[in-house]
Order: sequence, then structure tokens, then C-alpha cells
Amino acid sequence: MHAPVDQHHGKRPEGLRAERTRPRHVLRDRRSLPPPVEAHQGHRGPVHPPAQLPGVLGVREEGTSYRVFSALLVNGLFQTEDYARAILTNTDGANSTEFTAKRMDRQAVLTRDNPPHAWLVLDETVLRRNVGSPDIMREQLNYLLTASERINTMIQVIPSSTGYHAGLGGSFTILSFDEEADLAYTESAGEGLLIEKPARIKHKVVTWDLIRGYALPIEESRALIRKVMEEL
Repeated sequence: MHAPVDQHHGKRPEGLRAERTRPRHVLRDRRSLPPPVEAHQGHRGPVHPPAQLPGVLGVREEGTSYRVFSALLVNGLFQTEDYARAILTNTDGANSTEFTAKRMDRQAVLTRDNPPHAWLVLDETVLRRNVGSPDIMREQLNYLLTASERINTMIQVIPSSTGYHAGLGGSFTILSFDEEADLAYTESAGEGLLIEKPARIKHKVVTWDLIRGYALPIEESRALIRKVMEEL
């Protein structure tokens, strides 16, 4: 699949690779999109993170479920404005206000009428990584607790005591649709990869199942999030 093309030069945005061609209507939607604007904390180059996947594909309103694993940072769909701003100020300070607003707008997909189901699994280190300040982290963790109360959203945490697990290879998202095949998106070392090959997607689904096997149940995950908040 070809990656989204730059709307001015027809070039593939830096930091994004893809595997084979998607149906023509999806490619057409991509051409109107801006270059990638988000990145891992500490990585200075632009990448497409999992949170931007729906916008990249031009199918945000069509997705029926999101399966999201966050290895390093809270996924953009679940970030508070201050948490997002703290990241984007470091990765693209000149445009951080604009990009933060766009990231917040994208979160509406999870609270729209007839919203998709969303599963978020985080490594415990994500909860304990100080992004911005303790106050920003307390607000972020409280937001995760609030989001976990939505009927369409489940949030689980893999405790640090787990040691090595399949998710340590990097963050990824699996996006499902009613009438199209699943898509997957991975992010590692500041580089994003959009996946459509069925065998690769099946591998991601297996990885997702393995990861959830290590995750705490929902109520225990909430208790851990509250514990980390109290320790800040």
C-alpha cells in the first residue's frame, strides 16, 4: 500500500511506510491531508502515531472498533490537552497549538453518536512517565479513569511486574470496520508503518491477544491508575 502522499509534491511523508494499495476512495481522501505532525517524546522528526490513523485513512467515521496498545505514551485519542501540548511542544513547538487542537478534535470520534468500541491497553510505565509535570500527569490519569467509565471504552494496564511481554516491541492500533478488512498501524523508534497484508494483521491480532492476557482486569487496572495518581 502506498503511504499518504504530500498534497503539494506527491511525496510520501517522512516517517511513514506502508505495504500495498488501498481502494481508490481511501487514497483520494488521503491526498487532502496535511503532512504528519506527531512524534514520540524525545524524537524530533515527524511521524504518524496511532492516534492519527483514522485521519490518515479518511475513514474516521467508518471505524467500528479501535484496539490500541500504548507502550511509551498515552495514545492521542486518550490524551488531555495539557498532556498533548507537553509532548507537541517538544516535538514541534512552532505548531504545537494548532496540532494540539487538532488532536483534541480527533477525540470526538469516541464520544459521537453510535461511537466505536475502544480498547486501550497501557504498559504501567506509561502511567509513571512524567510528561510535563505532576499536575499534568494527575489530570491525565484522572481522565483515563473517567474515559474508562464510558460504556464503549475499556482501559487495562499491564503491571511492571510482568517483565517482558509481546507489547514491548512498540505501540500499535488495530482499526476494524463493518464492511472492510481490518487495518493495523505500528509505531517504533519514531517510524510508523501502516499494515494491510492479512497475514501481518493476523500477527498483530495475536500480539494483541497476548498483551491482553498480561493486562490486569478492568477494576484492578483502575485501582492501579488511582494508586499511581496518589503517588504523584
